[in-house]
Amino acid sequence: MVQSWFFANVAGVAPIWQYEEVGIVSWSVSTEWFFYLVFPLVCPLLARIRTVPAAIVCAIGAVAIELGIDLAVLMLQGRINLFALHAYGTEAALPNWKNTLILWIVYFSPFSRVWEFILGCCLAKLHEVWLAQDFRPSRALLDIAAVVGVCAIGWVFWFTAHKPPFGASMSLFDIARNNIALAAPVALILVAAAQPSSTAGLLLSARWLVFLGEASFALYLIHIIIFRRFPVVRWETASQLLGHLGALALAFALATCAAILLHFGFEVPARRRIRGAYQAASAEQRRLLVRLGTVGFAALVGAAAAYALRDATGNAITQSGISVVSGTYGGNCRWMSARGNTTDALAEACNGKSECRFRTGATRIADPAPGCAKEFSVAWFCKGDRSIRSSSAPEAHPTSSALQLSCNKVARDD
Repeated sequence: MVQSWFFANVAGVAPIWQYEEVGIVSWSVSTEWFFYLVFPLVCPLLARIRTVPAAIVCAIGAVAIELGIDLAVLMLQGRINLFALHAYGTEAALPNWKNTLILWIVYFSPFSRVWEFILGCCLAKLHEVWLAQDFRPSRALLDIAAVVGVCAIGWVFWFTAHKPPFGASMSLFDIARNNIALAAPVALILVAAAQPSSTAGLLLSARWLVFLGEASFALYLIHIIIFRRFPVVRWETASQLLGHLGALALAFALATCAAILLHFGFEVPARRRIRGAYQAASAEQRRLLVRLGTVGFAALVGAAAAYALRDATGNAITQSGISVVSGTYGGNCRWMSARGNTTDALAEACNGKSECRFRTGATRIADPAPGCAKEFSVAWFCKGDRSIRSSSAPEAHPTSSALQLSCNKVARDD
């Protein structure tokens, strides 16, 4: 459970993705486990917070630090990308996304996202101080905070769905939307919802929502497993859309029922047993458990660090000629689903060659967006070069588009 603590390239795939559907969500458990270990270091800071302004300043500081990390990644992304190319191979560099080093830094890494945990701690302290001082902010102010938070989250998702795909570089929004751009608006909603007098507090305190909220973590852990049993179907007519929405509703209902059963049938009994066993243990047994856990934890971290560093010492680009980084056909239409859809075919056809002309119509690439004028974009790397080369072409023909890759020059052929 330390797979999110380090970055590596294991047969072209980062450790986060090694566990298939379970791994897609279990990374968050790994990251949160790090947060819990950091919590004793945060406690002295929280103990010094005794006023509402101090808690607010602390929360704003946590947001500012994580935003500063995002700005640093933005300014250094070129160097990070080149390091990833040389240390881990083309799979670890932009414009790929799933296995990249930059994605690990801004999304999976607990070292960056621990500031969101500290933000949550500051919000809890703010609520505690409010209760102690009987501070009652106006309902209108709380409602405004909740509305601003909801609108900000909606804007992030809307903009993500409608913006064009990034290439070998990312904007600040591309980076921040993976962390603080969502955490900060959620913080506003939490501040409002924690007060029973606010509209958000009244709505979210409904018994059925509290019941579902208790099972929400189980839902998070299993929803991908169930949702992937209902394949995404492209819809073009109203009846196809209704069928798609019906399948989505059925998948959500099944996942929710399974989550409720797992929570009350497994999580709650397991929690009681673990707490009961710990409380029944003697003081000496508890100290022994802490010592053994500390030694095991240190050994685990050491092994993970050694594993991560062993492949980051040499040049991973071993072949001469072209090394394909990414290829996407139709990313301008559906960049989330189409991203990287030609990478494998492009690599098979061009890797190792000094020049290569690739036509999408000559390969079995599914049309990601019928009726949309699709762009074909590629990125590649040449051994000994200090930059990622890229080129793109708009669709000139209804069924294909072509580009020429070269380690000597960049040419375009529509």
